[in-house]
Amino acid sequence: MNATFTNVGRIPRAGVLGTAVGGVVLTMAILTSSVLYAQYSNAFLIDSDEIPASFSSTTYLSAGLTQELGDDLSVPPVPQVSTETPSSSLQDDTAVSTDEPLFNPDDYLTKSEFQDHASKLAWKKGDFTFTPYGFVWVNAVMNSQACVTDCFLLYNQSPDQNDAASCGVDARTSRIGMKIDGPKVCGIYDLSGTFEADFQGAANGSRNKGQMQFRKAYIELIDKANDARLEFGQDWDTISPLAPQMLNYLPCGFVGNIGYRRAQIRYEKGFTFSPDFKSKYTIGIADPFPGDFLTTPGVSACSGGWPMVQGRVAFSFGEHCHCGRATTIGFSGHIGQNVYQFSGVTARTPTWSYNADLDVPIGRRFRLLGEYFFGENLSTFCGGINQGVNNVTHESIRDRGGWICLNSKLSDKLTNNIGCAIDQPFEDDLQGMAGARTCNKGIFTNFLYQWNKALMTGLEFGNWKTEYLDMAPGENLRIEFAAQYLF
Repeated sequence: MNATFTNVGRIPRAGVLGTAVGGVVLTMAILTSSVLYAQYSNAFLIDSDEIPASFSSTTYLSAGLTQELGDDLSVPPVPQVSTETPSSSLQDDTAVSTDEPLFNPDDYLTKSEFQDHASKLAWKKGDFTFTPYGFVWVNAVMNSQACVTDCFLLYNQSPDQNDAASCGVDARTSRIGMKIDGPKVCGIYDLSGTFEADFQGAANGSRNKGQMQFRKAYIELIDKANDARLEFGQDWDTISPLAPQMLNYLPCGFVGNIGYRRAQIRYEKGFTFSPDFKSKYTIGIADPFPGDFLTTPGVSACSGGWPMVQGRVAFSFGEHCHCGRATTIGFSGHIGQNVYQFSGVTARTPTWSYNADLDVPIGRRFRLLGEYFFGENLSTFCGGINQGVNNVTHESIRDRGGWICLNSKLSDKLTNNIGCAIDQPFEDDLQGMAGARTCNKGIFTNFLYQWNKALMTGLEFGNWKTEYLDMAPGENLRIEFAAQYLF
């Protein structure tokens, strides 16, 4: 894969530029929302059951795929629907089995349909409804070149560091979670909370002793009548919400797909102008935790004195022109600051990004997804090939990249994905760093077979290359098999 970006001269750093552009975008979003609401307020008072999951008040399910898939498999049935989509009136006390598929990856899932399915898996205690979810996951991997890490790919090591091949079998991606729906607030807002964990926590390098890793814990208040949502807690970033369909634990993480989980407070508001045109605005503040030098001796990292700000504007249209599936275009960004102490030297490093995401259905069997990003100090977002700040110059590292994926439904049970991705920091910002990674890119394809609503198996092939500033590149032919038992 020979795709690269060309340096086009020094681009101004975030300071004034990031604040100005971010302020303009935010101001335009607020003004647009206010004007449209004033002119079309009657159109917004719609039945939430008519809103497809792609513009539900809890997630960005643009045709069923979001960054929520980022740490696991993004294949049908989409596991995050049961964890993210609101359900406020689940009725059944015990789980009831059914042979009917819970999710159809080609169709939207309305909220009422979700409630019907989820009620068969939940139980009640007083005013509270508990819905457990999760999956057992096992994957087997072969790498032709040593990489970080063996069982899921972030980037390849240089053969000058380690030229050994590797393989592994791992079950730590298995996940458990609980969604708890509570009583209404003020008779208007649906109240719920979600907690989720997997077993990819630090385990002293031993794969058979995976420790529980905290993933998500948040409270949400949902106003269905006005398609609005308020969230408090740890969840996925607002920016760049999609993900390529891969078996890798972190699909294209540090290879063009940015976004991760962090504590935040955010507000979402959707608008429906017609059955074929909808929009959603999201704004929030998030924990600005740093991504570099967290365990480096002599370096102290902190978040700075103000929260990170994130925002996104999304538009969905053409639902009735594309076999009932809408095209979704999103624009997002963030701005914040980290502070590092290097042996008495204080470095205040900005972090910011401008991003675009696209989800286009092509008939009933195909879907094209992709994202592009440009920003600075993005290691905490899985950008920069895990390099956000230069440890020699103490300045932040600019970065750009993206990914594209074609999803093909070959039959009712068999799905194919083919895609490519790239993450390429600016070489000028890496000067002086020993072992600096200058480009991380690759292509992949996989075949995923859904045996029934619970069991999926998949096989993935990838060719990945990591280039270095002062060492030979690491090239990796990677084969991965995975099995998922969803519950």
